[in-house]
Amino acid sequence: MLTEMSRYPMRPGLLVEFRAGPDTPREPSHDSRPASYLQEAHIRAADALRRSGHWSPSWLAIAFELPGGTGIEELRSVFAAWTDRHEALRSRFRLIDGKLRRFTFGRGDLTISPRVVGRFTSGRAVGEYLEAAFDRATDPLAGRPPYLCAAVLREDVTTVVTAFDHSLTDGYSTLQIPYEIHEFHAAARTGRRPGLAPVGSHVDYSAAERLAAAAVDADHPAVGVWRRFLDAGGGTLPVFPLDRGVRPGRLPSAAVRLETVLDTAGADLFEAACEKADGRFHHGLMAACAIAAFETAGVREFRTTVPMHTRFEPQWVSSLGWYVNMLPVRIKVSGGDSFADVFSRAAESMRAMRPALGVPSGRACELAGASSAPRFIVSYMDMRAVPGREHWAEWNVRALGRSVRGDHLVVWFHHRADDGVSVTAVHPDTPLAGINVGAFLDRVRQVMNMVAVTGDYGLRRPGPRDPALVVPHG
Repeated sequence: MLTEMSRYPMRPGLLVEFRAGPDTPREPSHDSRPASYLQEAHIRAADALRRSGHWSPSWLAIAFELPGGTGIEELRSVFAAWTDRHEALRSRFRLIDGKLRRFTFGRGDLTISPRVVGRFTSGRAVGEYLEAAFDRATDPLAGRPPYLCAAVLREDVTTVVTAFDHSLTDGYSTLQIPYEIHEFHAAARTGRRPGLAPVGSHVDYSAAERLAAAAVDADHPAVGVWRRFLDAGGGTLPVFPLDRGVRPGRLPSAAVRLETVLDTAGADLFEAACEKADGRFHHGLMAACAIAAFETAGVREFRTTVPMHTRFEPQWVSSLGWYVNMLPVRIKVSGGDSFADVFSRAAESMRAMRPALGVPSGRACELAGASSAPRFIVSYMDMRAVPGREHWAEWNVRALGRSVRGDHLVVWFHHRADDGVSVTAVHPDTPLAGINVGAFLDRVRQVMNMVAVTGDYGLRRPGPRDPALVVPHG
């Protein structure tokens, strides 16, 4: 489950930071390979927020444990080898005269420098320090690669926490880090080579994405998919269908909601029901979201944007980077439907959108004449096949995240073999958003658990509501 730093069970110890640059013997070279569409949109959005005075930290992180007795130099060499493995970690961006420029260090050219922060006697104090340090270090325009590695050294166990600006990594990449660092660590201690297959570079991927997207024109099928989706919503991307209590012109602080949706047995039963209906778990989840929107807000066509991975070639599977594209999803719902009816439409809608996956959503929306900045995202990540997953309990692995401000809603559903399905929602920190997001997620849970138990769900017609509790977005 994606959680906040304050909820990670951190123990005290000797805290050491491992920073990438800027004290390095060589300067990065100007790199003509462009940013990906997602990277450029993310960095320009961060710059716009900074210029408006609303910029706030936002990062992804992963925490896990290594064997105790690990030394500072031992960790420095592990992080250096890992940095050489992934070119994305050796690349940074600058805005120069309005243009986004990339600068990249070669293998071995980026120094990883340890800095002893001090010995802490409180785990809470460690967490508070790291949260503030990550806020500073993950600024995508700060002049150095926007990430920071840290470790809390103890005799019995060492806790490692790495944090990144989203321009460097996606959620799946961060989940692979514990396995890779453990492999580098074990290899260093035994004198063997790490048992990791070679990986491609996200920097190369970004350049290839831009080159292919440049050949796309307004008549491309992917542009048609997005144009029809946008037309159905009056020319704009969808927002959460219930009121978030956000005042125009204000950027509220963000709140994080963490919940369990299905236990392990329930997740298995729900997946079996989806497979019996000739579909996948993801289709069933989206159907449950559509039903929840119908029953809480009266929405007869559920509209959202869904992240999908783009790791289509073997070289990208274990590569660290932001390998994601956004797909538009529309699912019609009516009061006489069963879950099977909505499931069928959800599966059909998601399959129909697949042709759009090969064209970056930013490029498709650009050609369709609309902004590509999503405001309502529903993400599903199947974590059961992530390398090293069987050791996560032993390694105390926890995905962490921070989003300080925002008026959008992002919902992440995580599927783990040992913990079932959980959800993390980041939404505006307003009383109304808390109530309405809670009502929506509660209904998603009810639908999925009913399907897990009975194999189906009969929709309820939207009935009278207390307007103080659930207010349709207007």
